[in-house]
Amino acid sequence: MKVETSLCWELGSRRENEDYVLQMRHEKQDAAVFVAADGLGGYGGGAQASRIAAHTIAEGFLDVLSLRTDVLTGLFFQANEAVRKLQVDGLQMRSTAAALFLLDGALAMGYIGDTRIYRFRNDHILYQSKDHSVPQMAVDAGDLDEQEIRFHPDRNRLLYALGERYCRPCVMQLSPLKAGDAFLLCTDGFWEYVTEPVMLQQLAGASTAQQWIGGLKNYLCAIPTDGHDNYSAIGIMVTEK
Repeated sequence: MKVETSLCWELGSRRENEDYVLQMRHEKQDAAVFVAADGLGGYGGGAQASRIAAHTIAEGFLDVLSLRTDVLTGLFFQANEAVRKLQVDGLQMRSTAAALFLLDGALAMGYIGDTRIYRFRNDHILYQSKDHSVPQMAVDAGDLDEQEIRFHPDRNRLLYALGERYCRPCVMQLSPLKAGDAFLLCTDGFWEYVTEPVMLQQLAGASTAQQWIGGLKNYLCAIPTDGHDNYSAIGIMVTEK
């Protein structure tokens, strides 16, 4: 199978881009890792936090080449400690992170915070991560509709993030890759305006990952707002060779 990707990493209306996205592939093995991270600027140093978090997770995976959940959880622990080491002079840096790990056709994922992972197949959402946030907790309790998370006044109140004393990522193995699969990793500045129906609509009309992400980016940019947050995404499409 062929795995094609496209990355979007945009400043929006902010002065600094505190998002970070990357993809890394192993030179010899059939292995790849994709990470999207969002530094929490309210604490200061968000750009540094997201970058060090993404690289710690990605480089760590290519070193161990394992999809065991305990091993991948350990990579998030390492990223957590790396971010904590940046916390000097009163700067309480934090970052969300979402990662997709591929190894010989098998795959796993992990995330912490509200950077999301979607898996699409046959014009349906096969998997959608649940935010580690106060509004998501209200959804789980039946007090809030899922779509109300967008623009909720407490949407930025996260339960977990990298840089905290305790790190609680969600890590799991997924069913193997299949031709026709598509994945989207995106920060909250992206999914806040790009709804799931739009993701599916643009995917249906795209023949490449670049077309898909380009269409989503154009849709987001056309929405009138008081100012876009940083918005970043990684689109992945799996096809037969």
